Amino acid sequence: MKQSTFSASVSLSAILVFTACGMFGSNPKDVLSEYLNATLNSQYEEGYKYIAHKDKEVKQLEEYVSEFKQEDNPIAKALNDRCSYKIKGIVIDGNQAIANVEVVIPDVISILGDLKGAAFTSALGEEKDDNEIAKVLAEKYKNNNLPMTTIPETYKLIKEADGWKIFLDWETEKIEAERNALLLHPLKGPQTFY
Repeated sequence: MKQSTFSASVSLSAILVFTACGMFGSNPKDVLSEYLNATLNSQYEEGYKYIAHKDKEVKQLEEYVSEFKQEDNPIAKALNDRCSYKIKGIVIDGNQAIANVEVVIPDVISILGDLKGAAFTSALGEEKDDNEIAKVLAEKYKNNNLPMTTIPETYKLIKEADGWKIFLDWETEKIEAERNALLLHPLKGPQTFY
């Protein structure tokens, strides 16, 4: 009787531990994958769930989502569907992890060349407005191979009370943006005149 009670207690404890780990971001790779999948699929509210609390203190959900808002642009839609990623490796050191990711995105330089060519052709003869040019290029990218490029990215993850989270360090980003704004527009900052 004691043996079966002990076995049942161990089994129940194991189930609770595994369930709790799954609920709280079981590992950095899973959390990063969920974040990247949500972001690449334009599910920004879902992606925001995987961001560190310290970052969320700097940037609220509404501001985060608004950064991704795009006009109803057929080129942007065609390009977004082609993005992908591959997690190359993750190094975990206690409550922190560094992930190396290869992000495959459309080659914007080549695409801008196509856009410039379409605009030049339009200027020389066929009068087309911007929407017509965008539709022509979107159709070209939809049916043909889109030029792609691979960009290495590094993500930092931290383990919080509710599991692993993506740490984007928005506080430092905000400080640097403010500093750069002052360098570009020094007269807009605090002034002292003698």
